[in-house]
Amino acid sequence: MKKDRLSIAGIILLAIPAFATAYLSSLPRYTFRNADRSELMLTFKHTSHRVHECAAVEKATYIAGIHNLKHSQNAGALCGGRERHPVGIRLVMDGKVMVNKDIPPLGWRHDSTVFVFEKFIVPPGEHSLVMAMRDSGKTGENYDFRYEGIARFEQGKIVVVDFDDGGFKVAF
Repeated sequence: MKKDRLSIAGIILLAIPAFATAYLSSLPRYTFRNADRSELMLTFKHTSHRVHECAAVEKATYIAGIHNLKHSQNAGALCGGRERHPVGIRLVMDGKVMVNKDIPPLGWRHDSTVFVFEKFIVPPGEHSLVMAMRDSGKTGENYDFRYEGIARFEQGKIVVVDFDDGGFKVAF
């Protein structure tokens, strides 16, 4: 009668990759390059407003013209253009402008999401931050979202600025 069981060689053969994975997953340990400094990281993704939003009458006319979309909840999503506005970002720290640019949406038709990723090495301590963002086609100093506050930067630490639909969030 033959029993199916793992031999010692089979156990060792399976254990070697498991131990190697466990050991290598903890190496190398992350070390901040500038241990005597701090870092400000501005990172988020955002989908701006469309350049041409459909009015209610235009949407109803569009839906009426397509018979198989009359009862769909997303029937008006295709109405109008797909192109989106660029996202304008402005970041001022201690009165110094760090970022001031418009980022166009991705995609062939400029209809996708905008990804923002900026890193700055700053001295430790408290710094005032003023952040603003526009996503609706406004120009000049007109912004849709704004944040003003004091951020505390510690030596060797990263402060992350994120954005969701409610506004900016600063994580210490």
